Amino acid sequence: MNNRVAGLLLLGLSFLTAVIVYALRELIDSIKDSAGYLGGVISGQGSSSLAWGSNIILSNVPIYLLLLAISISIYLIWNKKE
Repeated sequence: MNNRVAGLLLLGLSFLTAVIVYALRELIDSIKDSAGYLGGVISGQGSSSLAWGSNIILSNVPIYLLLLAISISIYLIWNKKE
C-alpha cells in the first residue's frame, strides 16, 4: 500500500469517525434534555432542565484527535516516496 492510498483511507475513516462522534454527542444531549424534562414533570415543579455541567477539555479531545488524524493523512497524501 503506497502513501497516497493510506492517506486517503485514513482521511475517509477520519470523516466517518467525525460523523459518529457528532451523532453520539447529539444523542447524549437529547437524552439529557429528556431526563431533565421527565424530572421536572415527575417532581411537579415544571422545571425542564437539570444542571449537568460540562467538561470542556474532555469534550474537545475527539475533535483534536480527528484533526491530528486528518493532518497525518494529508501528510501521507502529499509525501512522495523516493
